Amino acid sequence: MILIDNIELVDIVNNNGDYTGEVLDRNTVRDLKLKHWEVLVFIINSKGQMLLQKKKH
Repeated sequence: MILIDNIELVDIVNNNGDYTGEVLDRNTVRDLKLKHWEVLVFIINSKGQMLLQKKKH
């Protein structure tokens, strides 16, 4: 993912997970239901508290 002018750009992948070379903004990717990689990271401290990232959609 690349962030340009507050717009997230996402690399598109094919059915095998290979990059196609196409890069689109995240909203277009979701609207068109295109395949892309996404990673979720959960950070939990020793008190059981979880760090959450807020995102504007």
